[in-house]
Amino acid sequence: MYIDDLRRLENAMSTPEMVDQTIDYLAGNMKKFLNPGEKLMICFSNREPGNIGDLLSRAAKKIGVAVVAPEDLRWKTLLKLAFRSRAVAISGPPFVILGLTKLSHYTKTPLFFRNVITVGYRCSNWIIEGIQKGLDCQVWGCLGPGSGPLVSGFTCNKEAVIHVRDELFQVEIEDASGNILPDGESGYVVITPKAMPHLRYHTAECARVRRTPCACGCTAPLLMDMYSGEDVDKDLEQLGRELMLWTSILDCRLSNGESGLEIELIVLPGDKLPKLPSCAKRVIRPWDPEKDVPYWFLPHWRKSVYNS
Repeated sequence: MYIDDLRRLENAMSTPEMVDQTIDYLAGNMKKFLNPGEKLMICFSNREPGNIGDLLSRAAKKIGVAVVAPEDLRWKTLLKLAFRSRAVAISGPPFVILGLTKLSHYTKTPLFFRNVITVGYRCSNWIIEGIQKGLDCQVWGCLGPGSGPLVSGFTCNKEAVIHVRDELFQVEIEDASGNILPDGESGYVVITPKAMPHLRYHTAECARVRRTPCACGCTAPLLMDMYSGEDVDKDLEQLGRELMLWTSILDCRLSNGESGLEIELIVLPGDKLPKLPSCAKRVIRPWDPEKDVPYWFLPHWRKSVYNS
């Protein structure tokens, strides 16, 4: 149901007129922290026209910001491009950016990012704090379910909230039975285009909505305390979080296989590792600069493991 609703809404947002509006919306938000002549590094595996990487690229160019994007998605190449380009901002999956901060410190390669744009649902505070600590930067969030043109909100630098794109979308909060909840109560987020009220996208995310103005002055509805409402393995989530907090772990893949818990780690040699569950099937190997690509870019990785 969720996937079908998302596809219908993405199709509705893919018309040339809607795409142009989304590019203008992104450009307006990016102008708050990017200046003409600066560089933005964009890290997405899907660069098809109309996908979020393409929209961010076109928005950046619209305000005079140069865009650098890797053709080769290996960790080694991402780090090298980030350093050589001297880009002052980066946009990409949160775990890829978090990994780059670890590689930067491990290889003593300076990065120059002052701003980070994460895409998707608002990522967890522990990820944001890890990126901020590693890069000494400001982290912005672009609310964009899926990888397409459905951009429905953006964060600010005053509060830990998402400003809903109020000119296009209505946001409601429902309980598990589909009943609309009062403002301030936590439940499932439902996104509806105001011009197409029949297209109600029932997301798998939970949040609270607030309609009082943000500290930055914005009067649009605010989504607060967003978290995954999917039925995922909470123990697996917690283990993934605990592992990825370690600077010695560059990348991590967890699953419950036929024989139980399976853990695959790419580690940075020489740094201390955490104690791992003794009953798990474990594959631990050092980072191979010539081969390793972030797990996030692999098609069969269960991203839901890290929605904590």
